[in-house]
Amino acid sequence: MAAILAAALAGCSAELPRYEEREALTLLRQYSNGAAPFNVCTAEGRAQLRGAVRAYSRAREAAGEVWPDVPSEESSRAELSALDISMLIAYAGGFVEGQDFQREPRRALRLAALTHLEDMVRLRGAVRTACAEVAALQRAAGRYMVEMEAMRVASDSARATPGRRQAESLRRQYERVAAAREEMRIAGVRVETRMREAE
Repeated sequence: MAAILAAALAGCSAELPRYEEREALTLLRQYSNGAAPFNVCTAEGRAQLRGAVRAYSRAREAAGEVWPDVPSEESSRAELSALDISMLIAYAGGFVEGQDFQREPRRALRLAALTHLEDMVRLRGAVRTACAEVAALQRAAGRYMVEMEAMRVASDSARATPGRRQAESLRRQYERVAAAREEMRIAGVRVETRMREAE
């Protein structure tokens, strides 16, 4: 709990940059894909990420949408996008805070945090000594979700127009998914290792 409180207090100390919706979405997509023009392991980088999250969440609420999608007992994680996944990891790691989101997703994130409070405290503690590893996990998870979406498209194409070319494309995409899954697993192991070392 102390780690979460410290991160929240630190996050209140600086004014965050302001973005238009389109600019915010561009930054968030870049962050999700591992190509952000900022380093989330620095105070300046986190401020840019939080500013983008606030701007985009506010715009989505104004449009009558809830963002990000936070999994519950009734929802399927398979429905989450790469951007959703990256935001969940960013929140769990303390890169962004609940106050950066609008009311409904903020409440859902806090409920999810209570359910996994011990893991969240450990992860936020690990960020202090293993920020790069946690950021790498977020990037790996985002790439995995992108490859899974590409797999869905390739599968639909193979079913609609069966043939050797489609089958070969599907096979190659399966290999990319497997590689992304392994990359994510390795990144997770590295985070777990640093978390145990920090205990």
